Amino acid sequence: MRRRWGIGGAAGFVVVALVVAVRLMIVAGVAAGPSLVTSPRVAPPPRPIPVLAHVPGYDASTPPSVGWWQAYVNVTFSEGFSAGPKVRRWGIGQECERTRCVFKLTRLVPGDTADVATLRRVRGGWRADYNTSAWCGQRDGRWLRWPLQMHVVLRFSRDQRQFIGTESEFASSDECGYGSATREWRGVQAPQPADDMPAGLLAS
Repeated sequence: MRRRWGIGGAAGFVVVALVVAVRLMIVAGVAAGPSLVTSPRVAPPPRPIPVLAHVPGYDASTPPSVGWWQAYVNVTFSEGFSAGPKVRRWGIGQECERTRCVFKLTRLVPGDTADVATLRRVRGGWRADYNTSAWCGQRDGRWLRWPLQMHVVLRFSRDQRQFIGTESEFASSDECGYGSATREWRGVQAPQPADDMPAGLLAS
Protein backbone atom coordinates (compact mmCIF):
# COMPACT_ATOMS: atom_id res chain seq x y z
CA MET A 1 0.00 0.00 0.00
CA ARG A 2 1.40 3.40 -1.03
CA ARG A 3 1.78 5.87 1.84
CA ARG A 4 0.89 9.48 1.12
CA TRP A 5 2.37 12.34 3.19
CA GLY A 6 -0.11 14.74 4.63
CA ILE A 7 0.74 18.23 5.88
CA GLY A 8 1.53 16.95 9.39
CA GLY A 9 3.80 14.19 8.10
CA ALA A 10 5.72 16.53 5.82
CA ALA A 11 6.18 19.04 8.60
CA GLY A 12 7.44 16.32 10.91
CA PHE A 13 9.95 15.19 8.29
CA VAL A 14 11.22 18.75 7.86
CA VAL A 15 11.62 19.18 11.64
CA VAL A 16 13.55 15.92 11.92
CA ALA A 17 15.77 16.91 8.99
CA LEU A 18 16.49 20.30 10.56
CA VAL A 19 17.36 18.73 13.93
CA VAL A 20 19.77 16.31 12.26
CA ALA A 21 21.35 19.13 10.26
CA VAL A 22 21.76 21.31 13.35
CA ARG A 23 23.37 18.44 15.27
CA LEU A 24 25.78 17.82 12.39
CA MET A 25 26.67 21.53 12.34
CA ILE A 26 27.30 21.51 16.11
CA VAL A 27 29.53 18.44 15.85
CA ALA A 28 31.45 20.00 12.96
CA GLY A 29 31.77 23.25 14.87
CA VAL A 30 33.16 21.52 17.95
CA ALA A 31 35.66 19.64 15.83
CA ALA A 32 36.84 22.69 13.89
CA GLY A 33 36.33 25.38 16.49
CA PRO A 34 39.46 25.03 18.64
CA SER A 35 41.83 25.09 15.67
CA LEU A 36 40.25 28.29 14.39
CA VAL A 37 39.55 30.14 17.61
CA THR A 38 41.74 28.96 20.46
CA SER A 39 44.95 27.69 18.82
CA PRO A 40 48.06 29.81 19.53
CA ARG A 41 49.60 31.97 16.86
CA VAL A 42 52.03 29.92 14.79
CA ALA A 43 55.55 31.33 14.76
CA PRO A 44 57.09 31.86 11.32
CA PRO A 45 60.41 30.19 10.54
CA PRO A 46 63.56 32.10 11.55
CA ARG A 47 64.79 34.64 9.02
CA PRO A 48 68.06 33.80 7.26
CA ILE A 49 71.16 35.81 8.09
CA PRO A 50 71.29 38.82 5.75
CA VAL A 51 74.14 38.66 3.25
CA LEU A 52 76.99 41.05 4.01
CA ALA A 53 77.43 43.63 1.29
CA HIS A 54 80.88 44.18 -0.19
CA VAL A 55 82.62 47.04 1.57
CA PRO A 56 86.08 48.13 0.42
CA GLY A 57 88.74 47.49 3.05
CA TYR A 58 86.89 44.55 4.66
CA ASP A 59 88.01 41.06 3.71
CA ALA A 60 86.30 37.78 4.59
CA SER A 61 89.69 36.13 5.04
CA THR A 62 90.95 38.65 7.65
CA PRO A 63 91.04 36.90 11.05
CA PRO A 64 89.45 38.41 14.18
CA SER A 65 91.53 40.56 16.51
CA VAL A 66 91.58 39.65 20.21
CA GLY A 67 90.27 42.43 22.45
CA TRP A 68 87.18 44.39 23.41
CA TRP A 69 84.84 45.94 20.86
CA GLN A 70 82.17 48.62 20.81
CA ALA A 71 79.33 47.28 18.62
CA TYR A 72 76.73 49.61 17.08
CA VAL A 73 73.47 48.14 15.84
CA ASN A 74 71.07 49.02 13.03
CA VAL A 75 67.81 47.05 13.28
CA THR A 76 66.58 46.08 9.81
CA PHE A 77 63.58 44.01 10.98
CA SER A 78 62.03 43.32 14.38
CA GLU A 79 58.83 41.66 15.59
CA GLY A 80 58.23 40.67 19.20
CA PHE A 81 61.52 42.07 20.54
CA SER A 82 62.12 45.25 22.50
CA ALA A 83 64.47 47.79 20.95
CA GLY A 84 67.37 47.28 23.36
CA PRO A 85 70.50 49.43 23.59
CA LYS A 86 72.01 50.82 20.39
CA VAL A 87 75.56 50.18 21.59
CA ARG A 88 76.82 46.85 22.93
CA ARG A 89 80.08 45.63 24.42
CA TRP A 90 81.59 42.57 22.76
CA GLY A 91 84.81 40.68 23.44
CA ILE A 92 86.87 38.45 21.18
CA GLY A 93 89.13 35.91 22.87
CA GLN A 94 91.26 33.01 21.75
CA GLU A 95 91.51 29.56 23.27
CA CYS A 96 94.35 27.24 22.29
CA GLU A 97 94.92 23.53 22.89
CA ARG A 98 98.32 22.36 21.72
CA THR A 99 98.61 23.69 18.16
CA ARG A 100 94.89 24.35 17.55
CA CYS A 101 93.35 27.71 18.45
CA VAL A 102 89.76 28.93 18.19
CA PHE A 103 88.29 32.41 18.50
CA LYS A 104 85.42 33.09 20.92
CA LEU A 105 82.89 35.91 20.60
CA THR A 106 81.45 37.12 23.92
CA ARG A 107 78.40 39.38 23.96
CA LEU A 108 77.78 41.22 27.22
CA VAL A 109 74.04 41.48 27.84
CA PRO A 110 72.92 44.28 30.22
CA GLY A 111 71.16 42.76 33.25
CA ASP A 112 71.83 39.18 32.14
CA THR A 113 74.61 36.64 31.71
CA ALA A 114 77.23 36.93 28.97
CA ASP A 115 76.74 34.81 25.83
CA VAL A 116 79.82 33.07 24.40
CA ALA A 117 80.13 31.24 21.06
CA THR A 118 82.93 29.99 18.82
CA LEU A 119 83.78 32.12 15.78
CA ARG A 120 84.35 29.87 12.78
CA ARG A 121 85.47 30.74 9.30
CA VAL A 122 82.72 30.66 6.65
CA ARG A 123 82.54 31.86 3.08
CA GLY A 124 81.34 35.37 3.96
CA GLY A 125 83.48 36.00 7.05
CA TRP A 126 83.41 34.66 10.61
CA ARG A 127 80.24 33.13 12.04
CA ALA A 128 79.05 32.61 15.64
CA ASP A 129 75.94 30.59 16.55
CA TYR A 130 74.26 31.04 19.94
CA ASN A 131 71.70 28.77 21.58
CA THR A 132 70.84 30.57 24.79
CA SER A 133 67.88 32.10 26.63
CA ALA A 134 66.73 35.59 27.58
CA TRP A 135 64.16 37.40 29.70
CA CYS A 136 60.91 37.81 27.82
CA GLY A 137 58.36 39.14 30.33
CA GLN A 138 56.69 38.79 33.70
CA ARG A 139 53.55 36.94 34.76
CA ASP A 140 52.02 36.40 38.23
CA GLY A 141 55.05 37.95 39.88
CA ARG A 142 57.61 35.72 38.17
CA TRP A 143 60.00 36.55 35.37
CA LEU A 144 59.85 34.46 32.22
CA ARG A 145 62.62 33.34 29.87
CA TRP A 146 62.43 31.98 26.35
CA PRO A 147 64.90 29.95 24.25
CA LEU A 148 66.89 32.24 21.96
CA GLN A 149 68.83 31.51 18.79
CA MET A 150 71.27 34.06 17.38
CA HIS A 151 73.44 33.74 14.28
CA VAL A 152 76.08 36.38 13.55
CA VAL A 153 78.49 36.79 10.63
CA LEU A 154 81.34 39.30 11.00
CA ARG A 155 83.87 40.62 8.49
CA PHE A 156 86.96 42.44 9.72
CA SER A 157 88.88 45.32 8.21
CA ARG A 158 92.34 44.54 6.89
CA ASP A 159 93.95 46.40 9.80
CA GLN A 160 91.73 44.34 12.21
CA ARG A 161 90.51 47.45 14.03
CA GLN A 162 86.91 47.44 12.78
CA PHE A 163 84.24 44.99 11.71
CA ILE A 164 80.89 44.91 9.94
CA GLY A 165 78.32 42.21 10.53
CA THR A 166 74.79 40.90 10.12
CA GLU A 167 72.61 38.93 12.52
CA SER A 168 69.45 36.84 12.60
CA GLU A 169 67.69 36.33 15.96
CA PHE A 170 64.70 34.12 16.82
CA ALA A 171 62.89 33.17 20.04
CA SER A 172 59.67 31.32 20.79
CA SER A 173 57.78 30.03 23.85
CA ASP A 174 54.18 29.26 24.84
CA GLU A 175 54.15 31.98 27.51
CA CYS A 176 55.87 34.80 25.58
CA GLY A 177 54.91 34.08 21.98
CA TYR A 178 57.71 34.61 19.49
CA GLY A 179 60.24 37.19 18.39
CA SER A 180 62.16 37.54 15.14
CA ALA A 181 64.75 40.12 14.12
CA THR A 182 67.58 40.89 11.72
CA ARG A 183 70.30 43.44 12.43
CA GLU A 184 73.38 45.06 10.94
CA TRP A 185 76.45 45.66 13.09
CA ARG A 186 79.46 47.94 12.97
CA GLY A 187 82.26 47.51 15.50
CA VAL A 188 85.40 49.36 16.57
CA GLN A 189 88.08 48.34 19.03
CA ALA A 190 87.40 49.61 22.56
CA PRO A 191 89.23 49.76 25.92
CA GLN A 192 88.85 47.15 28.65
CA PRO A 193 85.37 47.37 30.26
CA ALA A 194 84.70 48.12 33.92
CA ASP A 195 85.87 45.80 36.69
CA ASP A 196 82.38 44.42 37.26
CA MET A 197 82.31 42.78 33.83
CA PRO A 198 82.78 38.97 33.67
CA ALA A 199 86.43 37.96 33.91
CA GLY A 200 88.37 35.47 31.84
CA LEU A 201 86.67 36.29 28.54
CA LEU A 202 89.87 37.00 26.64
CA ALA A 203 91.99 33.98 27.40
CA SER A 204 95.02 33.76 25.12
